[in-house]
Amino acid sequence: MSSNEPLYQIMAFLISMIFCYAPSNWIIRRVLSLVEDPEDIPVPNNHQAWKDALSIPNKESAKWLGFFERLLTLMAFSINGLTILVGWFAFKVATKWDVWQNLIQLPESIDGIDDLEYLGIRRRWASNVYMRFLLGTLVNLLLGGFAYVLMLFFIKMFRLYIVF
Repeated sequence: MSSNEPLYQIMAFLISMIFCYAPSNWIIRRVLSLVEDPEDIPVPNNHQAWKDALSIPNKESAKWLGFFERLLTLMAFSINGLTILVGWFAFKVATKWDVWQNLIQLPESIDGIDDLEYLGIRRRWASNVYMRFLLGTLVNLLLGGFAYVLMLFFIKMFRLYIVF
């Protein structure tokens, strides 16, 4: 191992971190655009409470959570700590389950809205939430893994072509 090996590793890790943030955000937006935007789901009878329930507060926090999930994936692969990823995804699924079960369940019906129309809208909304969760998680995992491969590539390139 050369005396510059730790420097190569740090430089490669920093480049991979930048990939986890910049291009990944663009890729995530493109993938999630395949899923219907919750704000495009029709509002029954222009019901304001329904609009409020479907709005996504603080979309910026989801971007940061995705970045940290990609970064966690990169770090877990880097230290051969796949148990960290398993723990994170178990935590993520458990909290999502808890939120779904206790906080965001929709009522069976809403006065003034046709039951069949409401059922269709509820199903679209539930499908949307589920697909965004699965796609976002999968893409974050893949991009974090790709960032790790990118890091290994840069370490190899630094060893071959950079002499300090």
